[in-house]
Amino acid sequence: MTLSARDLLQLSGNPLRLESLTGEVGLDRPLPDSELASPGLVLAGYTARFLPDRMHVLGETEISFLAGLDAAARRPRLEAFFSFKLRSSS
Repeated sequence: MTLSARDLLQLSGNPLRLESLTGEVGLDRPLPDSELASPGLVLAGYTARFLPDRMHVLGETEISFLAGLDAAARRPRLEAFFSFKLRSSS
């Protein structure tokens, strides 16, 4: 069974509290892997064991961490995360 972002968004009661940031774009593409990961350690500066082939979810902890940084501190952390060749579901 393949799973799409739309499937996750439509779970009864939205238990994951997900929201689409792209509207309808890409919601029906199959997700590349059932293994999820949190990029929290990468955002904190530890990249040695980062697995770019997994789907990465920025949860409340990661968002709160980033929001608590000023722009000068936030930017290099996001650049480190996006410097990896992340796998696309397309």
